[in-house]
Amino acid sequence: MTHPVEHPSGYEKKDINVKKVALFALIFILFLLISLTWLNDWFIKTKEDMYKEMVLQPQNQKLLQLRAREDSLLVSYGKADSTGLAYRIPIDSAMALIAAEKGSDIKKK
Repeated sequence: MTHPVEHPSGYEKKDINVKKVALFALIFILFLLISLTWLNDWFIKTKEDMYKEMVLQPQNQKLLQLRAREDSLLVSYGKADSTGLAYRIPIDSAMALIAAEKGSDIKKK
């Protein structure tokens, strides 16, 4: 069994090399800052790419056609059903008629 080497005075008298420790700490901190900056940029780029892919991607053509048809129905006159008993008027005209009707009801009271 080997015994640890003992120093003649009982303890080690040599101090650590402060310059080497400070240099190592400085290099480690710089490496850490560069790594964190790179990771943050990568995260932001990945997040923006996912947003563009999920939210800003081109819409479905069938959906665009459906919305255009619905919008045209909201602003045009026509038959509301196949029997010809109900008619459709533009939404702005309908709102104006309702407002005028409610205004005349208030004046009567």
